[in-house]
Amino acid sequence: MAEFVVTVLNTGTHVYNCSPVFSVMELECVNIIAETFGFDVNTVEGVANPGGTMSNMMALMVARNEHFPHVR
Repeated sequence: MAEFVVTVLNTGTHVYNCSPVFSVMELECVNIIAETFGFDVNTVEGVANPGGTMSNMMALMVARNEHFPHVR
């Protein structure tokens, strides 16, 4: 449902000032998913990506930064 609303309204959630409601909604969705899978809501972090390609690119950048921090 959240993806449908974000897609229809076509707003960016990259900064709070751009779309405060959707930034808060993104955090709530991450917390709900974390709670569902048994993670601690106080320590979990996450983002909502617009699709598979962006998700894969973000995963590659996170892995690179984790294993090669000097490459940033």
